[in-house]
Amino acid sequence: MKRNLFFFSILINSLLFAQNFKQCGASIMRNRALEENPKLIETRTQYLKSLETIKQANYKSDAIRVIPVVIHVLHTGGSNNIADAQIIDAMEIINRDFNKLNPDTASVTDEFQNSIANVGVEFKLAQKDPNGNCTKGITRSYSELTNNAGENVKDFIKWDPSKYLNVWVVSNIEIGAGGYSYYPGEAPNNDANAGIVVLASQFGSIGESNGNNSSNRTLTHEIGHYLSLNHTWGNSNENNIQDNCYDDDGISDTPLTIGTNSSCNLNQESCGSLDNVQNYMDYASCPKMFTVGQGAAIRAALEYGQSWQNAPRNNLWTEQNLIETGLANNSDANDCLAIVEIESQSSTVCIGQEVEWVNKSYNYDSEASFEWNFPGASPSSSNQENPIIFYNQAGLFDATLTVTTSGGSQTSTIFDAIYVSNSEDKIIAPTEFGFESNQFPLNTNNLNANWYVDQAQEDNWSWNLASSTPGNGSLRIRSTDFDDFNFRRLYSPIFDLSNVPAPCYMYYDYAYAIRTNSTNDIFRLKISDDCGLNWTPRITKSSESLATIDENQLFTFTPADDEWETQKINISSWAGEEQLQFLIELSGERGNYLYIDNIRFAVPSLGIEELIGKTLNLEVFPNPTNGNALIKFDLLNPQTLNFELVDLLGNQINNYEKSFQAGSHELNLAELKENISPGMYFIKCSIGNYNETLRILVH
Repeated sequence: MKRNLFFFSILINSLLFAQNFKQCGASIMRNRALEENPKLIETRTQYLKSLETIKQANYKSDAIRVIPVVIHVLHTGGSNNIADAQIIDAMEIINRDFNKLNPDTASVTDEFQNSIANVGVEFKLAQKDPNGNCTKGITRSYSELTNNAGENVKDFIKWDPSKYLNVWVVSNIEIGAGGYSYYPGEAPNNDANAGIVVLASQFGSIGESNGNNSSNRTLTHEIGHYLSLNHTWGNSNENNIQDNCYDDDGISDTPLTIGTNSSCNLNQESCGSLDNVQNYMDYASCPKMFTVGQGAAIRAALEYGQSWQNAPRNNLWTEQNLIETGLANNSDANDCLAIVEIESQSSTVCIGQEVEWVNKSYNYDSEASFEWNFPGASPSSSNQENPIIFYNQAGLFDATLTVTTSGGSQTSTIFDAIYVSNSEDKIIAPTEFGFESNQFPLNTNNLNANWYVDQAQEDNWSWNLASSTPGNGSLRIRSTDFDDFNFRRLYSPIFDLSNVPAPCYMYYDYAYAIRTNSTNDIFRLKISDDCGLNWTPRITKSSESLATIDENQLFTFTPADDEWETQKINISSWAGEEQLQFLIELSGERGNYLYIDNIRFAVPSLGIEELIGKTLNLEVFPNPTNGNALIKFDLLNPQTLNFELVDLLGNQINNYEKSFQAGSHELNLAELKENISPGMYFIKCSIGNYNETLRILVH
């Protein structure tokens, strides 16, 4: 029974390992690089020959090589903004592994005990950045790139790869790997992209790491590639296949093997001899060692570099580089100035709602102090690290945080950081928003119609006259100049659906063109019924599903009338809600213009035009009149009305247009025509696509 339980526990652990652990993507990325530059095969061959000539002479376990490291954390503001403690833990693990200080070497099988290498490499977080500023060797960047990471994160943020080992910690890698690196000299751009991309879930053993043994050693494995090592079965990313017995990793003391996949059979003999399944460069679930031969190859890689390479490994540990990266004299990173970043619980709230402001600053020690300033809020200042405040007035407000450390004070201000709206200022639905007014995003004539562009940027949402359907104005945005993949957000006014029964729908017209085959835009629409504290996703579209024309448009896209489409969204779940707000947002790169127009709320049985007709209550009084009649009407929402005065023969006497607020109104007939002559006339009133005509007799 105990034997059965033992094997059952092995099976369960293997299944859990397979579910949680993602394998290395080094070979996949290498194959991509080879397709783009086949000469890399020759480069690799020459490189390995050069390493072989210096391998034995330079391998000395007591000659420690120190490598400056920078950890780039790419996050979206949540738990993927991993804590410093997880980074420190990951650094401790690799330093144990490369110096034979990991306690689990004691459980390495007897056959390989004498082969365990003390490589003699120490990894330290840099204490000076490329500009010579004090750093803790960690950067933190808010970017959606973390969800689909690859070489794009290296273009986003990177320190000089000839001076630092760059490590990018992300949420998801686009090839589905747990991590990847390139061999020396093989990364794109002549090795300028050298470094390691790794999942936060396979980085260290605490925090967001899933904590299994192989995940804890993912960084160790990828540094092995970065410092020239193959997988133990050779160059292929496919392990556990018999053909691997005819390949080799170039290391004399790692036996030929087909490789191991998510298990740990210490008696495995796949190619006629005992496999070193506990090797860091295998895929087994029990990695614990480098061999002496692998250690020699790593040390040789650290001695060798070529002038054409942008990331020669032999520069990393030099005395001059350690001086430049702050590691030569044991600089005290606690003297660093903080890098101040702040974040609010929400970008939009209503009067009276509480907002938590969160300190996202880094690069400082635990002795830091905080000073917040919140114009328009209560309290208007705070010394707490993450204060909760209230806004008692409507408007756009800034937020400022000063972080003071032993190194000094740093301040950051977010202008127009939060939009506070009055929940009583709302638009009654059903309604239509046609963007005919240029008062966008703020409408000085109608507070109910205020929009909010989150932290306005030059490449954000804007009002334009380039194209619309119908009418003159619409909204547009394009990702051509986006450089961070972050969403550009547009928040709507508050809509009152208390008079709208289910089923009900939201509609909007849109037009969009893909600019090039590399366009990678994402459009999302979300809905909130609590003034923006929580958002429910309703629409998510990629470039392909968003496009309203088939052809790419390299130059500015200005849609024709037949290049618009209408999106219909079922919002019956919010029927009867007194406050409904929606958020539209776009992220991406290299995209063309997206246009939005005619946002409207309606029920199938009662369209916009029918609703206006039922509630307009249009009349002329008195009728007949001597010329002093009043045109009376009611509006549920602010509207622009057009009045056309026509005589009995169809001749236009006057065309008059005017904007009105919600409520009851009276318009004097004299505003259409002073001293009107006696006779029969028609007054045609138009609101959008709705038309109503009255007959009036002047005597």
